[in-house]
Amino acid sequence: EIYTLSLHDALPISTGRKPENTGTPPVGVVSNAGEAMQILFGENLRLARLKAGLTQQELAAKANIRQAHVSQIEGGKLNPMLMTMVALAEAVGKDLRTLLRPPTPPRAKPGRGDSN
Repeated sequence: EIYTLSLHDALPISTGRKPENTGTPPVGVVSNAGEAMQILFGENLRLARLKAGLTQQELAAKANIRQAHVSQIEGGKLNPMLMTMVALAEAVGKDLRTLLRPPTPPRAKPGRGDSN
C-alpha cells in the first residue's frame, strides 16, 4: 500500500479555541539548563560591563558586534555563539568561565558580637 500526505494534512486547522497546553513555560520560568546559562551569562556580562565602565555601545565596538545584540544577550533573549561569548568576555577583561559561573552569595561580615 502507498500512503500520501499532503501539506494540507500537516497544517493545523484553527478552531477559534485557545490551545490547551502548548508546553511553553509561563513568563519568568526557565525551561531548561541551556536557557538558564543564557540568562546567567547575560546577567554576568552586564555586571562586568558596568564594572569596566563601558556602555553597551562601547562593549559592542570592542567585541565587534551590534549594540542591539549586546542588549539582547544581557537581557537573556539571545543565545550568543561561543566565539561571540569569548570576544565579549575579553572586551570586559574577564575569563569566559567567570561569566558562566553563578554569583557567589555575599559573605556575612564579621560584626561586633552582641554582648549582653
